[in-house]
Amino acid sequence: MNNANFSCGTDEQVIDMRFLIRVFKKYYILITLVTLLAVIASGFYCYYMLKPLYRAKTILLVPQATETVNKSQLTAQKDDLNSILNSPYRTPVLTMNTYVGIVKSEILMQRVIEKLRLDEIGCTPRSLAGQINATAAKDSCLLEVTVSSGDPDLAVSIANTLNQEFMAMMSEKNQELMDHSVEFLQNQMGAIKNQLANINEPNEQNRLNSVITLLSEGIAKTQIARNIDLGNLVLVSPAMSSYLIMPKRFHIITAAFILGLVFSAGLAFLLESYG
Repeated sequence: MNNANFSCGTDEQVIDMRFLIRVFKKYYILITLVTLLAVIASGFYCYYMLKPLYRAKTILLVPQATETVNKSQLTAQKDDLNSILNSPYRTPVLTMNTYVGIVKSEILMQRVIEKLRLDEIGCTPRSLAGQINATAAKDSCLLEVTVSSGDPDLAVSIANTLNQEFMAMMSEKNQELMDHSVEFLQNQMGAIKNQLANINEPNEQNRLNSVITLLSEGIAKTQIARNIDLGNLVLVSPAMSSYLIMPKRFHIITAAFILGLVFSAGLAFLLESYG
């Protein structure tokens, strides 16, 4: 009984395979033409109708960035005398997420637009920000910036100009902070000198003179740091070239080939069954 069922199943498989082969032989021209037409149509769509999109990537190193801001860091930023004397100049505590936000800020976008004259092609800070993506690599101080554009050369130019303007803007902000620190130290020194002029006690005079000396050293260190312009950004990898991200031509054409083959084969079986 089992042998009979197996024999029957084998005969059905042979008949089905013969049927399939006969249909493919009979309608191979139809199947070939429909599949080829699908491939040609998808290729035309990919190369002539879909607008290409290119991407350029750069990487920045932010050695002073932190993952989170804790209470001790916030306390160190207070405008008291001890915090001023303990560092050449004061900078705010910036996290990687802060730098990511600055990369897409309107003021930085405007600087890039003016540098490359993108306003001549109707580019706005908002539209330019939509072309830019910045991400912070996990557990690192690396900031990855990507720029997408329909023009491969423009994507590279925007990426490199963005790096330059970003670093220049952060340097300018550091200069402003150091100028503020110098001004603060000088004001503190002036107040202490006024206080010293009204004090006759030798011990208090010595203490105030020591503070004035420390303030003078702080001013000198801050001015040196300002002239050196230490900064806090390092360009690790500039944008050398761009790469195509859309459309995925190979994937689209391959999908069109499979769909064309399936559709034409189904049409052939339909014609054979009801023709």
